[in-house]
Amino acid sequence: MERTTCRQLLVDTVAHLIGQRVPTIGPATPVPDVERLFLDDPLVRCVVVDRDGEFDLVERHDFFTFLAGPLGYGRAVHERRTISSYPAPPALVVRGETTLADASRQAVSRGDVRWSHTLVVETPDGFGGVDMATVLRAVTVDLEQQIGVDQLTGLANRRGFLRTVRAEFEGARRRTGLLVLVDLDGFKGVNDALGHRVGDEVLRETGRRIRRRLPTAVAARMGGDEFAVFLADHTAESAHDIGLTLTSDLRAPVMVDGLTANISASVGIAAISERDDVMESLHHADLALYRAKGAEKNTWRVFDVDVHHDAQRVRTIVDELRTAIEQRRVHLQFQPVIDLQDESVVAYEALARWRSDRLGPIAPAEFIGIAERTGLIVPLGRHLLERSIVEASSATWPADANVHVNMSRRELQQPDLSREIAGLLDTHGLDARRLVVEVTETAAEVDTLRMIETLSGLSSLGVRVALDDFGVGVTSLSNLANYPLNIVKLDRSLVTALDPEVGHPRSSDRVRAIVELCHAHGLTVTAEGVETREQADSLRSLGCDFAQGYLFGRPAGSPRTPAEDTTSTGPRHTARA
Repeated sequence: MERTTCRQLLVDTVAHLIGQRVPTIGPATPVPDVERLFLDDPLVRCVVVDRDGEFDLVERHDFFTFLAGPLGYGRAVHERRTISSYPAPPALVVRGETTLADASRQAVSRGDVRWSHTLVVETPDGFGGVDMATVLRAVTVDLEQQIGVDQLTGLANRRGFLRTVRAEFEGARRRTGLLVLVDLDGFKGVNDALGHRVGDEVLRETGRRIRRRLPTAVAARMGGDEFAVFLADHTAESAHDIGLTLTSDLRAPVMVDGLTANISASVGIAAISERDDVMESLHHADLALYRAKGAEKNTWRVFDVDVHHDAQRVRTIVDELRTAIEQRRVHLQFQPVIDLQDESVVAYEALARWRSDRLGPIAPAEFIGIAERTGLIVPLGRHLLERSIVEASSATWPADANVHVNMSRRELQQPDLSREIAGLLDTHGLDARRLVVEVTETAAEVDTLRMIETLSGLSSLGVRVALDDFGVGVTSLSNLANYPLNIVKLDRSLVTALDPEVGHPRSSDRVRAIVELCHAHGLTVTAEGVETREQADSLRSLGCDFAQGYLFGRPAGSPRTPAEDTTSTGPRHTARA
């Protein structure tokens, strides 16, 4: 088994927990300067004092306790002193190539290192910090891997599972079987909203449900919220029954100390025989799982030729899209948003377009969906955001038209998003009030508290926020007030339902109720997917403010000012959405 080093652990921790290097200061640094360093950046958890090659550690919590003093008057005493007066313990500093086991042994041998302290890791770029508790957990995981048992659930771990499955086919003990991968939908949202204690209990309960339903199967927790099951002597004919059983059982809510965790599961299934390689068959199950998660939540897929072809297409798209992002070859088109009262253009929504060299034009829903599942959405979104701001700040853009930019859940979870947007607006000279960030209703439902915090940060810049596709999720109308919104965009399904031939007789009442409640909260309402004059007239009569759709204009190249667009007979521009 390849050993994990502290440098590798630092990468994981910086990316997911800390996000900051450990600053270095000299012993002559004034105490107020150290206080300012902590206050200016809440992510800085400790600093290192360099005393001619010997390093002391100043932890945030200990520093502010010291600064306050036993009676709360310490700040006045220390404000004229330097950090050399602080009773800092020596820092535990290790090199990046130190193994986790060695780092743990060094901490234990020191005797004065608490697990709440920070392990300082020396890197070519300076110092980085890792919680000692994280080091201990990583060592524990390493030991679990060696013994083959997942300590949280009591199931096998990945190593134990693979060892058992391979043993089942040795000596032709088994001829056929099914490999099943189970991935929990919405687990991260449970962790973020209800805490890791509830999240751990959800994982334990998932393991219990799998064992109760499939008592003769080999079950394992492969890591995170992914589980695996091996069913001996089963064939592809029973795969659909297995998928239905697991998705049904795992859909039931989990109750923990009065809290309800609502989750579901996606399942991928692949047949395996004595002639097959276990890792290859597990990869087939993973491809089926990927297809299940791409289709919809709480469903299952069985690996077959179609799944294999889909996987090849996805790999091609991922490879080419990554290159296209690096070479900035994903382009934008803009669709107008109009005022329903006078049909003047008030804004343009930026829409991504891309043509694959090998596959030709790829539908935005396909390549953006793949980008979201693979993480490419972050660099892609950054590129599209900057291009949108550049276009909207150019001399040819209509001066009174706003620009709408779509952002995914992953983009909105980036910790430096507000700072990045503020920098782009400043660099290109675009008024923040002319940028509208659109977030889908389904994205807003995940990790609600963090989403509200992120959107509040954007609002504080002056950026306007629109809730997109309203009507396809489960956000209640009363919850709209919880989000720092300016605009609600009605999903096209609500607009289509206004047509008497296809809609419900009460569809108009529903739209009117949404519009009136939004207006009561000070929000404007935009209808998407307006394609007929009858739809536009109905929306206007129901009080809807703005509209967007093929009736008013298809996505096209960057809009131009009326003075330059001498051939235009379209509506005039006026910025209000």
